[in-house]
Amino acid sequence: MTGFTWLGNWEVILAASIALGIFFWKKKKYNYLPAIFLAVAGGELIGKILKYVIARQRPEIISHLAETNGFSFPSGHSFMATCFYGFLIWVLSKEIKNELAKKTVIIFILFLILVIGFSRIYLGVHWPGDVLGGFVLGVAWVAVAIKLSSAIMRE
Repeated sequence: MTGFTWLGNWEVILAASIALGIFFWKKKKYNYLPAIFLAVAGGELIGKILKYVIARQRPEIISHLAETNGFSFPSGHSFMATCFYGFLIWVLSKEIKNELAKKTVIIFILFLILVIGFSRIYLGVHWPGDVLGGFVLGVAWVAVAIKLSSAIMRE
């Protein structure tokens, strides 16, 4: 489970976002750049603000199997995994032409997002509601980021 939770770490998502941004730049897919920036950077900012505003304590029912600090709601891993990998789903759904390949990749990424969230509960660092909240907020934020970036690119 620690391997799955690692895929939701901010360092991994930041590195993957930078690599993806460079890839988009080299492929002249400039329309994706504002969306990835808004989805990831904006998501990180929103997640931090929400944690401090809500200030929900982490579960203490079992000892934590992963190192953590800060508040519990929303799960930052679930939120950021949904923002980044959700953005990736949007891009790949537009770029992959083969329907079977597209559906397979989307199902795989959705499964990855769910497992990252579950890993946070399994490791004892989040309540189920923290993870569910991270998913819901992540879907909402990535939708806003895509809409805003589409408006930016039209101007």
